[in-house]
Amino acid sequence: MKTAPQTLRLLWSYLLERFPPGPYTLLVGLFYGSAVLVCSGLVGAEASFQWQAPVVMLLLFFHLRVFDEQKDFDVDQYAHPERLLSQGIITLSFLTRAGIVAIGVQGVLAASLGRNAFLAWLACFLFTLLMRAEFGVGEWLNQRPLLYALTHNPITPLLAVFAWAGTGLPWTAEFGWYLGAVAMGALAFELGRKIRLPEEEKEGVSTYSKAFGRRTAGHWLILASLLSIGLAVPVLESLGDPLRLSTEESLAYAFLLTPGVLVLGAIYRGASAKGVELASTVLLLGCFIAFGIIAW
Repeated sequence: MKTAPQTLRLLWSYLLERFPPGPYTLLVGLFYGSAVLVCSGLVGAEASFQWQAPVVMLLLFFHLRVFDEQKDFDVDQYAHPERLLSQGIITLSFLTRAGIVAIGVQGVLAASLGRNAFLAWLACFLFTLLMRAEFGVGEWLNQRPLLYALTHNPITPLLAVFAWAGTGLPWTAEFGWYLGAVAMGALAFELGRKIRLPEEEKEGVSTYSKAFGRRTAGHWLILASLLSIGLAVPVLESLGDPLRLSTEESLAYAFLLTPGVLVLGAIYRGASAKGVELASTVLLLGCFIAFGIIAW
């Protein structure tokens, strides 16, 4: 029987390996902040930040990680023997209990934000259950990696809807552009995580470059990046000054367009897996920052 300090140390070790608190907190903070600011800017009301919402979003990403560990346990034992879970230092039952606690806390915090926020969270949670079950066609989807990514992608715009629901602000049609932009940014992020040079491929590890070839996988990444940028533009135009390009707009466009150039460079100059992943990560974060700047 492990003591509470031992349990916390074990969980912290796992988090550092598979769910780094710093990067994930930054990602969620920028995501939530941009969603609230855009909602506020589109309706012309003051932003109302609720601490519960980003905590719910962070915990939801954690329980998604636990779901992935459950789904991929047998494969990861072979492909990643160095991981704590593969070595038996962390057990699947331990992670399952941690995931259940995380889901319970999410429900309580979401309910504290009101009925709409709770219903929006419930939609997110139910969708994660579908993701966990791989929509009942896991074997078929696993043979179609791009379709797999697309079917799992709606969790990002659903979380953005949850962020909106927590603000209590009225819905605006223009927020749909934001949802599309972050959905494509998240897709680019997912693709960029699994594109490697031929010499970097590992046996037993599925990647988009292995499935389609690096060039084709890179083109899919570029397409998702361009779609994210293109869908973001109407939001920036709605929130900007129609008569002149302000300093804020110029800065927002810089944060939006520069990562797109980085993605193009990473693909066409044959960057390593880390380089491609970094470029796609900067694209998603840059999108959040651009929204935040223009809506501030």
